[in-house]
Amino acid sequence: MAPRSSRSSKNNSEHEAGRLANRIASKFLKKKFNPDFVEVVFIPNAELRALKARFYSKAQVPAFVDVLAFPRGKFPHPERPGFLGELYLNRSLTKSKRGELARMVIHGTLHLLGYDHMKKGARIEMERFEQIFYKQYSSGKFN
Repeated sequence: MAPRSSRSSKNNSEHEAGRLANRIASKFLKKKFNPDFVEVVFIPNAELRALKARFYSKAQVPAFVDVLAFPRGKFPHPERPGFLGELYLNRSLTKSKRGELARMVIHGTLHLLGYDHMKKGARIEMERFEQIFYKQYSSGKFN
């Protein structure tokens, strides 16, 4: 499992982000809603940068990292059937506009579902799903 920072009790943004991630996963997988598909964790930017450097990129790590996705295959949870993985979000997103936080949750959840943006065709497909889910979220269909 990815290193965890010490966490206090979850705030409203964390609950909302977790609900959204799990609703997207349910809708995408066409399965009954399960609040345990995705775990969402908010950590400081410095910790996100360290995780990105350790697990994802040997290249230069950007000054600001907004979201990292750790799919189940990297950190198996046999006690949690149906578990997709973990999203680590920058704690500063809790202070941003609600829509920006939703966009990052949608983006990270799509990574957990196997989408990436490494090649042009994959990026176009991922962006299309991001737009679809954000539009549904904005219209209240995920509440």
